[in-house]
Amino acid sequence: MLQHPFTHKLVKFHAISVMLTQNHDLYIYILRFMIFNVR
Repeated sequence: MLQHPFTHKLVKFHAISVMLTQNHDLYIYILRFMIFNVR
């Protein structure tokens, strides 16, 4: 089984999204942080 960087990133992203659905406050905090960082 080859470990492609893209698949690894996708798995990591999925793990983060699952973690974020469990902590809704953290999700809002990170979302707000990202929005402020765009500017």
